Amino acid sequence: MRKRPEIPEDVFFEDAEAAQEPEPEQQPKATQTRQPRSYTRREQPTPEVEPEPAVAKFPVTLYLTEPVLYRLEEARFRLLTEHGVKTSKSAIANYALSSALQDLDATADALRED
Repeated sequence: MRKRPEIPEDVFFEDAEAAQEPEPEQQPKATQTRQPRSYTRREQPTPEVEPEPAVAKFPVTLYLTEPVLYRLEEARFRLLTEHGVKTSKSAIANYALSSALQDLDATADALRED
């Protein structure tokens, strides 16, 4: 059975002298009063930009052919390596479906060929 090493008490426990009130310049930030900061023209704070409302996402199962799956993986890899865009396969599929559904005539012609 291993013997625990002796740890001096002053490492983890405060002694009575250290537990005294902190000096005024060492008081916690909540009790210190802050002086208002004056901004120069160059340092003006930027206005907060309101985030766009989140679009609800729903789980859907899609069955892809093997060549399409490989092209999807390749597109994800190329977006990351060539363009520095880190994205998911779902985001790529969402973009592709949105694009295909905008022009239903072209999509219908392409589906007739398959």
